[in-house]
Amino acid sequence: MRASREAIPSRARTKRGSPPHGSIAVVYVTPTRQGDGAARDVAHFWAETLGAHPVLIDAAQHDRQLALTSHLPQAIASLLACFLARALPPDATFGAGARDTTRVAASDPALWAEIFLMNRDELLAALRSLEEPLGELERALESGDAVGLGGWLARGADWRRRLRT
Repeated sequence: MRASREAIPSRARTKRGSPPHGSIAVVYVTPTRQGDGAARDVAHFWAETLGAHPVLIDAAQHDRQLALTSHLPQAIASLLACFLARALPPDATFGAGARDTTRVAASDPALWAEIFLMNRDELLAALRSLEEPLGELERALESGDAVGLGGWLARGADWRRRLRT
């Protein structure tokens, strides 16, 4: 993603995220190889003119962060949706968990294919990092380890409760 961003005019090299508290947008601004002066100007513009919260971030750090916080969740939602489409009959009913977890899978496939390919190295690393926690879950289920399973679920629940919405 870093190389492709260098070809974009500096006025367009920003990434905007969802408002963290419903009112203030977070804007990621990544300095170019020429320095961070222009990036600071862009950040100042977003903050002063548009009331956004600019975050100056290194391009590599941006790619890692977005792979984990945006691209991986999209991939997991789409993975689950593809699995459910194959595993269940077309007239199957779904609970709230399936609907909530797969909501973003309905996003534009062409857009997400492009995003995934632009950041494939970081997304692949993120996908591979799921092997360990998936293995923990599998082992707890295989051995009937209620304590281990409860701890695994509690870690996820604790993290989610602390997450800013």
